[in-house]
Amino acid sequence: MDAFADPSGRGAKVTRIHSAIDPPFGRKFFNLNVFAFPPLELVDSFLSDVVNWQAASVIAVLPLKANQGFKGNATFCMLMALTSAFSSAEAAKS
Repeated sequence: MDAFADPSGRGAKVTRIHSAIDPPFGRKFFNLNVFAFPPLELVDSFLSDVVNWQAASVIAVLPLKANQGFKGNATFCMLMALTSAFSSAEAAKS
């Protein structure tokens, strides 16, 4: 499942997609492998919600804004991988 695809589905490599206009938040993805590349403005919401998705795994590329030590702003990306064991443990804490 692609959690943050183009709203038109253009370029999607999977049949189930969500996008910034139909976000994946508050949903369950039982036993699905999820790819997520959320827009910068949705990263905080993604990090808060992803532990409740109950997905088999989540591979995420997270854009991060960094401006310390730079003139102007720079955007970086971080790769994050979660498995169902992590998601279940985190959800149990909630």
